[in-house]
Parts: sequence; C-alpha cells; structure tokens
Amino acid sequence: MTTPNDTNERKNILVKFFLIAFSITWLLQLPRVLADNQLAQVPEFLLGLSLIAPIGPFIAAFYLTSKAGGREVMKSLWKRGLDFTFEKKWLVIVFLVPVITSGLTILIINLLGGKILWEHQPLPLLLAVPIFIVIFLTQALPEEYGWRGFALDRLQSRWNALSASLILGFLWGLWHLPLHFMSGTTQEIIPVAEFILKQMVGAIFYTWIYNNTNRNVFLAILFHAIWNVFGGLIPYWVTSQGRWVNFGVELILALIIVAAYGAKTLARDKKLTA
Repeated sequence: MTTPNDTNERKNILVKFFLIAFSITWLLQLPRVLADNQLAQVPEFLLGLSLIAPIGPFIAAFYLTSKAGGREVMKSLWKRGLDFTFEKKWLVIVFLVPVITSGLTILIINLLGGKILWEHQPLPLLLAVPIFIVIFLTQALPEEYGWRGFALDRLQSRWNALSASLILGFLWGLWHLPLHFMSGTTQEIIPVAEFILKQMVGAIFYTWIYNNTNRNVFLAILFHAIWNVFGGLIPYWVTSQGRWVNFGVELILALIIVAAYGAKTLARDKKLTA
C-alpha cells in the first residue's frame, strides 16, 4: 500500500534528480554559451566542458541511487545497462523505428514538393559507425541511465505510462535548452518549443520499448544512439517543413502504439506500473 510519505519521498527524489541533472549539465555548457554569444571572454580550456555535459543525468541517477539504497542498488542500476536478456525482436524494433520514421519523412516531403537539403548533412555516411560509438558512449549512455534508468520508473509510480512519458519528454527537451544557444548544434536551428514537442512524442517510444523489455536500459541507450545517428544522416530538421512532417509521422506512430498497448502501461504486461 502506498502511503503519503512514500509519495512525498518519490516526489522529493525526482525533484532532486532533475535539479542535479540540470545544474551539472547547464554549468558545464555555460562557458560555451557565453563564448558563442559573445557575452564573456572564456578561456579556451573551459569550452571543452560542454562535451561532457550529458554526464549530468548519469551523476544525478547514481548519486541518488547510492544515497537511497547503497552500493548494491547502485550496482543493480549499472547492470541494467548491460542486460542482454530481452526478447531479440526488440533489437529489430529499436532499429526499425528510426528507419520507418525517417523513410516516411523523406517520402512525404517529396510528395509535398519539398526536398531534403542533403548539403547540410552533418554526418558523412562513412563516419556513421564511429560517430554512433561516440554518441552511444558520451551521450546516450549517460543520459539514459538518468532519464529511463532512474526517472521513468519513479514517474510511472505516480502517473500512467503515457503521462509519465510526456512529463519526462518535456523535462528532457528543456534540459537541452543551452544547446539552442550554441553554434553548430542541431538545436541551434530548431525553435525551442518545436524541439520540446518532439522530445515529448519521442519519449513515448522509449517508454514503450523500456516497459516491454523488463526496464532494459541497454536498449534505451541503443535506441537513443541509433535515432541520433539517423538525425545526422537525414537532415530533415534543417527546414520547418521537414521538422513538422517528421513530427507528424512520429506523432501518428506514437498514437498507434498508445492505442495498441494502452496508455496505462504502454506494454503487454499490465503489471508494469508500480
């Protein structure tokens, strides 16, 4: 039975998590934001701190897990990112979702008379694999231990899976805010509101995969890295039309998933909401 104290404790730990995750990431990105916007003279060595900024959710997750449950619980969280016991069909799904959404985006843009500005492609095809490895280790891994490995379970203990996804997606999108003020980032081109909306819809896919694979963090990391690579290979986000077409495609697919699996758990196993 859930008591008011249990609810308050979960709420407090979530607040602490987001405060720590945001604070670490934004502080590490601040020198680059100041320099890129000519707001301050920043020593060169501080600019590189933005490269390790995704560590914020990771530190927040493991720090709070250690405080609440000690070393053994912290080890358990770590092992969930090394868990390969999921149904292997989900490996295919993790790859197919970006393929389908990207393919439909290209098709619809062409049908509407638009075009993909391939000259703005930030990721050469030949570098896709090494860039994937870099993204997997430096962005997807530290983020997903926080977003899905720590925050999502606690959000789902208070709200259904769909609501928890939308809340997490909103905060996840907001966490990227400094990137909108950095030169050369994807977010520099995308309006803040559009990016947050995309993250909210995207979070539904993550929850769907996560809840159907027994809270598997490895697949969340893999999905994150693959989706980012596809965004680099297919620069639909360079134009407003491309962004909204892609958003519409992802929204429709997300709504199909919600209809098929149910908003309560987004999973076949109806016992997953704890």
